[in-house]
Amino acid sequence: MAVVAALLLGVLAAGAYLMLRQRFVGTVSDPGEIEWTTGLPVIATVPRGESPRLAGADARNRPHASAASRGGLADPAIESLRNFRTTLQLSLPDAPNRIVLISGPTTGVGKSYIASNLAALAAAASQRVLLIDADLRKGALHDHFRYSRAPGLSDVVMGTHRLDEALKRDVRPGLDFLSMGSIVADPGEVLLQPALAELIERLSSQYRMIVIDGSPLLPVTDGLALGRLAGIVFLVARSGVTTLTEIDESVRRLQDVQVDVRGVILNDFARGPGHGYGYGNAETHQAASGYAGMMAHRPAGAGGKGDR
Repeated sequence: MAVVAALLLGVLAAGAYLMLRQRFVGTVSDPGEIEWTTGLPVIATVPRGESPRLAGADARNRPHASAASRGGLADPAIESLRNFRTTLQLSLPDAPNRIVLISGPTTGVGKSYIASNLAALAAAASQRVLLIDADLRKGALHDHFRYSRAPGLSDVVMGTHRLDEALKRDVRPGLDFLSMGSIVADPGEVLLQPALAELIERLSSQYRMIVIDGSPLLPVTDGLALGRLAGIVFLVARSGVTTLTEIDESVRRLQDVQVDVRGVILNDFARGPGHGYGYGNAETHQAASGYAGMMAHRPAGAGGKGDR
């Protein structure tokens, strides 16, 4: 009996150790694990795109090319985001407003990829959509649309440019884009300006949906101000990169300013050969930071800035 008890205690201790190690050291790879541990629903799992395209490179030369027309229909990542778009559209009427914030705990999780393609897919469904790059430190969406960084959001908020000077219209059919704007000394202070809330409120009456690509939540506090403006907030976690502790801490920081997280989007979700869900190979780690459909995944090993 003593031997059995000792074995049982050993198994329990090993299990507890593995759980603690996964929370503080290990990275997420299973949506069920995220839901069970954090209590947040995983709204979408976005697999790695199979085709090494860079479809966003000709954004301005082909303004009427949609995500689907550039191969999005065959891309499982885009199909997953299309399902997510439908779910989101059904839930928007119950939200405080039609502003959707896409953020993540850290850089490199794919939040810009999710935000940009969600906006493009929503616009493709005959909705008028605005995509805002509100990462005033390292925003890079303007590069992929082939526009200049400024004038943009920071310039309009600070009053140096009018909205009509900064807004890029019809970067896709039904999709307008507001870039990050000029580099500012204190991005967090700009995002706390009453002028930002007034701008977002004014824009809300002109669009069926506003998708905001926000700053990562753990390195800086900028994203907290954006969270208070949004009716729905989603966190992007990246398989093999994000930890449960990072998700928990991001949620806690948002809740501290009375912002609730609607759910988690698990990006770069792939089945590894022979062992369940996880990375199929090391190339997946890099590819998930690219832009698919509207902005395609980069080929493995390609250079570039990737996702912020």
